[in-house]
Parts: sequence; structure tokens; C-alpha cells
Amino acid sequence: QRFFKKFNKKNLIYFAFKVFLTLCKEKKDIFVVEIWSTAPIWIYMRAQKNVPEQLKLADFADKSLLILDDDDPLRGRLARAMEKKGFQVKEAKSVAEGLKIVNSTPTAFAVIDLRLEDGNGLDVVKELSNNKKDCRIVMLTGYGNLPTAVAAVKAGAIDYIAKPVDADD
Repeated sequence: QRFFKKFNKKNLIYFAFKVFLTLCKEKKDIFVVEIWSTAPIWIYMRAQKNVPEQLKLADFADKSLLILDDDDPLRGRLARAMEKKGFQVKEAKSVAEGLKIVNSTPTAFAVIDLRLEDGNGLDVVKELSNNKKDCRIVMLTGYGNLPTAVAAVKAGAIDYIAKPVDADD
């Protein structure tokens, strides 16, 4: 008990994570080490209040949103929910339709399915990222795995969500 009194809460959590990382390194669990190695920094930032406030839709001048999914009910449900939240929604069912919208009027936000009937949603992500550098793209997929998530982020997506998805996600 005396040992723990020397530490404040921040240092105690940091110490616990260091022990965890040491154990992971001994077991050669590199993936876990890479993920958890940022946790002490995150905890320190939260303690210092250096984490920026979460942005709200009102903070953005351009509220345009592209929803690209070949699942009609899901696309319609997401479109209605996002319109209620204040987005100006454009819907597309295929890669060709998505590319047409992206090339004519790039949107500030996008929700794009990875696997579509006529191709790969990553093509639209790359094109949108090239046409509008500050766009925010979320990838959807029913086939979630780490390599595709990495590919999506490298292509320009900021997040990757597995289906089924809710508008609040």
C-alpha cells in the first residue's frame, strides 16, 4: 500500500501500461504492443486537457455528404437519418455513380461501402481524396479485416466501420 501512495493516478495508470507492454513484448505480441503503446500518451494528453473538442456539423461550412452503398434499404435509411442531422445528402448505388458525383461536385463527407456490385469503393475514396483534400470519409463493409482497414485509411478514409451500421455510428 505504501508503494502505491507514491504514485498519483496518472503515474499509476502509466506504470500499469508499462507492465502490460513488457509482458506483451515477452510474448512477442507485437500487434497488441503497437496498439497499446500509444495509450500512456493518450492518458497523459487527457490529463493535460490537450485533446481538442469534438467537431460538430455546425463547425463546417460545407455539409454535403455522399452515401455510396448498393444496399438500397441501408442507403435510404442512412440518407434520411443524415438529412435529419443537417447533411445535404447525395446517394449513389455503384462505383460509376459515385465517381460521377465525386468528379462533378466533390462532397465534404462520405460514407462508402467497400464492396459494390461494379467494383471497389476504394476507387471512389482515392478519387474523392484527390479532388477534395479535406474530405472526411468513413468506409463501410460487411467483410471487416485488418488489411482492408489499413488499405481504406491509406486511401484517405478516416474511419472504418463493419456492417450492420446505425446512423449514430
